[in-house]
Amino acid sequence: MDKIQIIEPLGLSIDATAEVTGESTWIVYKKIRDGTYRARKSGARTIVVYESVKSAFNALPDWGDGTKLNTDKAWAAALAAIAEKRAAQKEAKRRERKEAKRRRSEQVTARSE
Repeated sequence: MDKIQIIEPLGLSIDATAEVTGESTWIVYKKIRDGTYRARKSGARTIVVYESVKSAFNALPDWGDGTKLNTDKAWAAALAAIAEKRAAQKEAKRRERKEAKRRRSEQVTARSE
């Protein structure tokens, strides 16, 4: 039986890196900027060094080795903070509109006098 030889690529495009890692292209660019992934330029193209992607992946913590991260609480806290921020922004806009309406009303009253 013939053995199948897997040839690892030297580099990946930004899109291919995002697809392989399950990350967004924005995160891939961020990891290049912060040095997690190494990259090379070929003309206008950015090529991510495959070995750096593989090393970063292998450095991630295992999920099932007893050191399970409690992401449920972290996600809940993050979502609550986002919801709170949006509610505050919505309230600020409501107050802004109310104040603008009051000012317009005062201007109309002042003109009619």
